[in-house]
Amino acid sequence: MSYKTSITRNMRGELNAETIIPLAFESRELRISTHKQNRGIVTGAQVVVNKGDGCFSYVMFGDFTKTMATSQQRATVKTIAQQHEAALLSAESVLAEAIVFYTQRSGRHAFGHVAQ
Repeated sequence: MSYKTSITRNMRGELNAETIIPLAFESRELRISTHKQNRGIVTGAQVVVNKGDGCFSYVMFGDFTKTMATSQQRATVKTIAQQHEAALLSAESVLAEAIVFYTQRSGRHAFGHVAQ
């Protein structure tokens, strides 16, 4: 499936690629992001609650999170975009892992993916 990705710079000029996949459960969404950290370029997935006002929240150590990829490359638009696109190839399997995570916590099928 194809998802919209945005590549932006924060107020410090650091690059960030982000893809948001809406979920049909308590205003939750799966956010896949790629950015530079101390250990290199990191791509991670996290389920958050969209507050609807440009803000989101999550429960640390309580909501689904996963490191999808890391590399020691220099953080350029090209390397950030390439790593992010490569990680998106496994977005459906990460989405399935998130669904299983919440299903096991609640004892029922927690949410479904909203088709785009």
